[in-house]
Amino acid sequence: MARRSGPTGDWPAYRALTSADFIFDDRRKRSLVSGDIELFIKNLEVVASWQVSRRTLEPIATVGERIVLDHLTWTGELDEVRWEADQLRLTEIDADARLRASINFDLDDRRAALDDAQARFVKGEAAGCHAQALIQAFGATIARHDWDDLRKFFVDGLVYRDRRKLSFGEIPCDTFVESLRVLSDLGPDVGGEMLQVLSWNNYGRVAVIRQFGTIRGGGSLESVFVPLLVVRGDHIVAYEIFELGDADQAVARFMELCASLTRGGEA
Repeated sequence: MARRSGPTGDWPAYRALTSADFIFDDRRKRSLVSGDIELFIKNLEVVASWQVSRRTLEPIATVGERIVLDHLTWTGELDEVRWEADQLRLTEIDADARLRASINFDLDDRRAALDDAQARFVKGEAAGCHAQALIQAFGATIARHDWDDLRKFFVDGLVYRDRRKLSFGEIPCDTFVESLRVLSDLGPDVGGEMLQVLSWNNYGRVAVIRQFGTIRGGGSLESVFVPLLVVRGDHIVAYEIFELGDADQAVARFMELCASLTRGGEA
């Protein structure tokens, strides 16, 4: 995805680089304003007046080819007072590489920012792709711990395949859902976030997921892994998990399963 640089003062160039439906939305608690390109430029003019000495970008997540979420940090000195500010910024471009959205979040709204990135991907780049909408709903169901509804996503008899070195192995998806329920009881704050979509199409998706939280009496939990999901109709027909280091293997396996479905076979 093309990355935008910081404010330059060339505001006509900014106007030329934005889409007709561009939106600027500053959802930080101290701001809470939204508008079009003119408000966005006014915001950039304010930032340009702050005498910024350093600006850093730390990528957090990418969703498809058009959406990125960054941790943005500014430092500078104004009237002999040194200042620092940071935020989360979601950037979306359209199919013509024009800036479509720039949305600011407070650092503690990371989950909301990631959810918004996912929703924009499904409505934008993946618009009309039923598999991506279903996978979004699947993730939202996990996040709200609705275990009964979660089971409805799986085709009857589906086996969950965990291909990591330390894993469940192959278990019925009902057993997998029960393991998630137990984990939520042990660590109510345990959650997950999608950091990258590695491959996607009309059949499903391969992504990078970070799971993290705190287990009662057991300390912190953090794991990064690569799930593969294949969809047919309204159900998930393949669900496999890989190590982060085996991401290429996961994508190759995904392509193999998709090719089987294209030929009319089983995933």
